Amino acid sequence: MRLLGRALAPLAALVLAVGVAGCASPTGTAVADGTVTGSASPSRAPISPRLPPPPAATPTAVVDGFALGTPVAVDFSWTVTVTAVSLDAAAAVLAVAPDATAENGRMVLVDLTASPTPGGVGGGAAAFSLSTTLDDGTESYGQCDDDGELLAPGLVEPGPDGTVSWQVCLDVPPAAAVPTSVIEVADTSAVLAGGSAVTWSLD
Repeated sequence: MRLLGRALAPLAALVLAVGVAGCASPTGTAVADGTVTGSASPSRAPISPRLPPPPAATPTAVVDGFALGTPVAVDFSWTVTVTAVSLDAAAAVLAVAPDATAENGRMVLVDLTASPTPGGVGGGAAAFSLSTTLDDGTESYGQCDDDGELLAPGLVEPGPDGTVSWQVCLDVPPAAAVPTSVIEVADTSAVLAGGSAVTWSLD
């Protein structure tokens, strides 16, 4: 019996060692330098960093509009034609209206012709009844100060042929004085009543 006990002792030690190893938590395999590699527990995917907000939309320039020289009825009052536009016209403006000023930095000169629309409700002086602006897709820009000499021909009743022509100086930032901007003409009284402007393209 003593001999059998001695023979079974190594076997019992082996079973005990295996049992202890089986109860251990399967966290990984140790290597010689003490680093644990691998894992029996399922790995989690890394949390994606929060994405930055999309950049602000860049305003798109207005590109639609009638071609220069096209006559268009403006709210059934006047038939208007934008005949020419100069995007850098300080010399031409000041030659006619020496007191004109443009706080935004650029003088844009617009040539217009208008006649009463047949059967329309227009009347009076076209340059007084109509407003002219430049729109770059972000903002609209109006007239220069003290440019009355340019407006004068349009501040009279149409002649026998029913047509009157005049010019408007627009006070515009240099960045907006570009071919992708547009010229808009509206009947002032119609706009106040909810009407819309007519657009001429520069490109």
